[in-house]
Amino acid sequence: YVALTDLSGATASSLTLGAELNKRRVEAFITACVESLGISEPTSYAHFLKVVGDAGLFLFSSFTDLYQWWEATQSRMQFYSYEWNRTLDPDKRSAFQLRSKTVFHVGELLYSEGNDPVSAAVNQVFKIEKLFAAGELGCTDIAKAVASPFLPDLKLTPEKRDEIILPGMESATGTWLIAKSEIAQFDVA
Repeated sequence: YVALTDLSGATASSLTLGAELNKRRVEAFITACVESLGISEPTSYAHFLKVVGDAGLFLFSSFTDLYQWWEATQSRMQFYSYEWNRTLDPDKRSAFQLRSKTVFHVGELLYSEGNDPVSAAVNQVFKIEKLFAAGELGCTDIAKAVASPFLPDLKLTPEKRDEIILPGMESATGTWLIAKSEIAQFDVA
């Protein structure tokens, strides 16, 4: 699974927070995401690939590990938001709030000479990110099909979303909302 988690509200927040505090917000987000790999204790292969602007790209060999990491990330973002809010002016707290949308897809992954991941799957996962909102975990038809044996045990009931033509594909593929975080719906005071 190729997973992309993108910090929500980055453009609007950068206007309110200013350059330095916005930089700290992005750093706190990436730290929370990477830190969550250890907290979620993956049982299979899980790897942080790279930072892409205000997003993180990850690789998982197990959907259960991906899901547990996503849940841990939601919790860590709430914790980091709370910690930052203790030192921020009240008028900046809402703008700093860490929320993300996370999407995943399946496909082969290659690395360039500079160890950058380059493949259709990476390009395709970036295309579906725009179809989801803060606190949501979404995926493509193929990713849902591969993850489907684990969904009942995790008590997940996917909801059909939009169809999209992904780069390199001739026909549209469906997208699915796999889970929605209740944590992401609340501001941390």
